[in-house]
Amino acid sequence: MVQLSIHRRSITRIIAVIVFLVGSASIYAQEQDSLALPFATIIESPEDSVNTSNDFSAQIGFGVGNFTFLGDVGNNFAKHNPLVSNIGYQLHITSPVSSNMDVYFHSLFGKLTVNERSSQRNLNFQTEIRGGGIGLSYNFNALLGQNRSIYPFINIGISSFEFLSKTDLLDRNGNTYHYWSDGSIRDIAQNDSNADEAEIITQDYVYESDLRELNMDDFGDYKERTFSYPIGIGVQMPLSDKINFRIGTTMYYNQTDLIDNITNESIGERKGDAKNDRFLYTNFSLSYNISIKGKTKEDILSEDLLANINDADTEDEDNDGVFDIVDRCPHTPEYAKVDEYGCPLDIDKDFIPNYRDREIETPSSMEVDTLGIGLSPEYFQRVFDNYQNMWGEPNIVKGIVESGDRPMTFTQLAEKNTKALEEKAREQRENRDVSIHNRKGEFSVLLGSTKGGITKEQSMLLLSVPDLVTTNIGDSTIYTTKSYDKLENAVLRQMSLFLDNVSGQVVEMRGDRVISLNNETNNVQNDILHVPERINKNSRGITYRIQLGAFRSEEPVTLFDYLDDVSHLKGDDGLTRYVSGSFTDPLKAAKHKIELLTQGYKGVFLTAYKDGKRIDLQDVGVEVINKIDYNKIWNEVNTEAFDKDLFEFRVQLSVFDNGKVPPRMVNKFINLGDVESMRIRNKVYYTVGHYKSAEEAKLALEDLVKKGFIAAEVIGEYEGKVLSKEEVQMMLKR
Repeated sequence: MVQLSIHRRSITRIIAVIVFLVGSASIYAQEQDSLALPFATIIESPEDSVNTSNDFSAQIGFGVGNFTFLGDVGNNFAKHNPLVSNIGYQLHITSPVSSNMDVYFHSLFGKLTVNERSSQRNLNFQTEIRGGGIGLSYNFNALLGQNRSIYPFINIGISSFEFLSKTDLLDRNGNTYHYWSDGSIRDIAQNDSNADEAEIITQDYVYESDLRELNMDDFGDYKERTFSYPIGIGVQMPLSDKINFRIGTTMYYNQTDLIDNITNESIGERKGDAKNDRFLYTNFSLSYNISIKGKTKEDILSEDLLANINDADTEDEDNDGVFDIVDRCPHTPEYAKVDEYGCPLDIDKDFIPNYRDREIETPSSMEVDTLGIGLSPEYFQRVFDNYQNMWGEPNIVKGIVESGDRPMTFTQLAEKNTKALEEKAREQRENRDVSIHNRKGEFSVLLGSTKGGITKEQSMLLLSVPDLVTTNIGDSTIYTTKSYDKLENAVLRQMSLFLDNVSGQVVEMRGDRVISLNNETNNVQNDILHVPERINKNSRGITYRIQLGAFRSEEPVTLFDYLDDVSHLKGDDGLTRYVSGSFTDPLKAAKHKIELLTQGYKGVFLTAYKDGKRIDLQDVGVEVINKIDYNKIWNEVNTEAFDKDLFEFRVQLSVFDNGKVPPRMVNKFINLGDVESMRIRNKVYYTVGHYKSAEEAKLALEDLVKKGFIAAEVIGEYEGKVLSKEEVQMMLKR
């Protein structure tokens, strides 16, 4: 092991020296270039760069060479049998990565054969070499220049190859070789009692015995593949513009000592040293230059211009009478009047184009709003008064949403409005539509978001919002109002909630992303304050909801997925509460409760909320038979949310969209008999059997599979609602 580590260290040193020489040569060349051209780091000549355009060049070559083995067998090369061939073949692809360095890929294959004959031992082997690798080649262009007839190079790389070593122990007649002291090979051993009858035989050089399978030294089933580090030198001579002649030699430093099946652990006269086996491959090859010239950006641009110049002269995408090739304001509305450059007319130069300006001739000294209407000092005073009268301290769901803006002074409001107008003017100069009131999307008012639980008081406040919607995004729960397709409607909802002491933030929902719209919201709010009568100033009324149940588990209750308008709130006490519906009429709420009871939702009860608090039904004039202890129900897990007797297990045969059953399945159902169907939304479930335990259903399933229903599975059911068997088992435990 010590010798092996020293050998690897020597390889590392050789590689380091070569890399140092290559790097030094490159640095020297760069220094010479910098002396000749002081701005070489700034200005690059196209002739000196490699592949600066889309060009591709490479050499593809094929070579023939001879293997020379350097290992434990055959140290005395003079005694190698000259009749034995050691020819190898190589394919290589070389491509430049710079003017001084090439990258190459190569494959190597052939037979490596060694015979050792001596008075001490007689060994032979032949191995198939099959492998390949990658490497770098340094061409000395930086030192010797590029226009030469001979190009020396050095290579270094990494390869992987397989070897399959065999030995020649038998002649063509199946006689074992016995080596005598007189140098002959006979069919009987020299020390055998019948040695007088021995006949001379000849080695046939057919390597028929697998060395690994012979296991002469108890090496076992070792791997017949290894990595190698090839280091080589050579020269290349161009024969023509396309053909190159190359000759070189490469030493392969292999990471194994088992190519010849001899190591320092071998037995008796077979014992070798601890060095890894190496081999030298000397070859010559011919290569062919290939090059693919790519188009430069200028060529592509020129072709595109030539192909499209006639069309571009006459195209007018927005139909404003100004061709696109000279139109400075594309995509102008068809009804807008434009100037000679295709930009909308703006008579009063207030950056609001005439087609959107509600006050065409505003004095140049007066600021305008997003509709082009002049803003006088009286306007600012009126807006400030409206602001102070309507906007007070909001009632905040603390820990979920930060408080809204505090009331501003007159000066602060005026400065804020001025900055907003300056931004609008800048956007208009860039020809962007700043009228965001009618912007389309999915907008809502974010009331809160949390990863943990919320307090009872916070839950009451959220449940007081009639259009509350809860959504899970990742491990967070967000609480919003219903969605609006126009930004202005969402802002109006936000401002009406603020008047009811509930703070929220207008956001845009984009899949699982919640996008804040603070700047756009502020701009719309400023415009709405100009006409405050648009804001709903009515105080919040009573909201009636049906509470479905409270559960300790964080897993969602699938049975509630069959209901519309269900909200869930996770409390800081670890309970998740589910509510259904939102009504302003108690009779409609009571009717909804009865519908839920008939669908198997056993533990439902009616609740009412006002001004962020739960209120007793008697206090709002609703007659009740049994008074409900809301505090007790709120703090307890609802163990009677469902009728356990209605849960059952069934065997599902198939599911089809819209009940379209293939004819072959219809026949199978008829033959089976007792098949029932359940339509849920746009799917029809075909089931059989009614079982109170999953074990019974499983036995029935096994019987159905034997009858050919291989896609059948056990499911759960509750009053015509399909569940998984695991969900039924979980609900029964609850």
